[in-house]
Amino acid sequence: MFNRLSTPSSPRQIAVNFRYLGWIGFWCQVVLGSIPVILVTFQWFFSSKPQRIGVPDSGNILSFIDILTLIFTIYWCFRYTQLASKLEDSHQRSVKVRIIREVWIGIIANIVVILLAALIGMVTVGGLLYVILSLPQGAATILQPAPGGTMINQGPIIVPMDMLGLLAVMNVILAGLVGVIISLWLLSRLGKSTTT
Repeated sequence: MFNRLSTPSSPRQIAVNFRYLGWIGFWCQVVLGSIPVILVTFQWFFSSKPQRIGVPDSGNILSFIDILTLIFTIYWCFRYTQLASKLEDSHQRSVKVRIIREVWIGIIANIVVILLAALIGMVTVGGLLYVILSLPQGAATILQPAPGGTMINQGPIIVPMDMLGLLAVMNVILAGLVGVIISLWLLSRLGKSTTT
């Protein structure tokens, strides 16, 4: 098994790897990337917390940038499949340096997705920690507010809707990780190629 991984790859084998792994990365990132979009949309429409209209906060701006970067990485995985077509055609075959540069763009973009999602997650967890630490000892911090009900403590609470943001962040990190793994795998296959 390990001997097979160490043998040099021909341009045709590299093209097969680019096509196969490009589609795997594309569909994994589409599925994992659509979950945060659905969760954040659900949270935006059904959140019981008051939102200031017209005033975006830094978390929303970072989330928007992260989703845009994730869309770019989804496109980049699709681009790997297009690059496979060029590798199979000997007249359109790119030089190895250009292909390596395109794989590195994919690696960097996916790392940016992971770093932004980690930053958003740390800010979200920090906000939730602040809410928990600001309550008196023994107070209930997590509850489901009932419509029309009264609350004894009108201070900050953590509702189940707050957890959706964390779930979205985890899915974005996983999508970025899939993209990094696929790009690194393609880079390793390129390093073992004979001629490209």
